[in-house]
Amino acid sequence: MFKYPFILYLFLIILFSGCDKNDEYRIPVTTVRIEFRSSALWSQYGVHAFPDYQKFILNKIPNKEFYNVSSATGYGGVLLVCGYSNQLYAYDLTCPVERDPSVRIDIDEETYHAYCPQCKSTFDVFEGTGSPLSGTAREHKYMLRSYQVGIANGLYYITN
Repeated sequence: MFKYPFILYLFLIILFSGCDKNDEYRIPVTTVRIEFRSSALWSQYGVHAFPDYQKFILNKIPNKEFYNVSSATGYGGVLLVCGYSNQLYAYDLTCPVERDPSVRIDIDEETYHAYCPQCKSTFDVFEGTGSPLSGTAREHKYMLRSYQVGIANGLYYITN
């Protein structure tokens, strides 16, 4: 007789135990493929030390000659940063509150936080989390969508 209330209670605990986590999935999954096809391209468009950052928006930034036919820059573009410990991190440029690919985050060069010019939310990008620090994004725990930065045969790439 006591078995069913206990199972229901246990189910509710498991169901709601994940409600305190940040949400990285507000931005639709969109292909990301950015290749630095030579060390010269990495030297010119890569990030080399904290607080370097670079934006990639297909056919716009850094320039249309940088991209090839298989290039893709996510939903609203890609932000590549060199973090505090010289680790490389990449995020979608789209604000997770606004969810509009034309509303892109930027970097405040005094605080080294990413911010949305529309909703004014701020995000940690240089520690590699993309976590919300303030604003609506923090209230709702909306993180920036992160991407993988890797190296193969001495050449860097960004992908999802």
